Amino acid sequence: MIRSLLAISEGGPDAATSFGLAARLASQYGIAVDALHLPTAPGGISDALGLGTDVAPLVAELDEVRLDARAAESRRHYEARLLATKGAT
Repeated sequence: MIRSLLAISEGGPDAATSFGLAARLASQYGIAVDALHLPTAPGGISDALGLGTDVAPLVAELDEVRLDARAAESRRHYEARLLATKGAT
């Protein structure tokens, strides 16, 4: 029997679905839910494009802003869908 569920979000458009489904399963089956925000690696854009040292700091800053926004989106969906669910952490 399943006793706990891990709901993972990277803060993209699927965060609502992931956390919503986890809340539904937790309510229906009485299982505990752990929520995890799993960000993409920082520097991903600048590293992937192989940008020079002149441009890399600007791109790294933009990447940091993007990662912060995705973390906030995960938190928003967690609070809206899972926070009130019994056994959610």
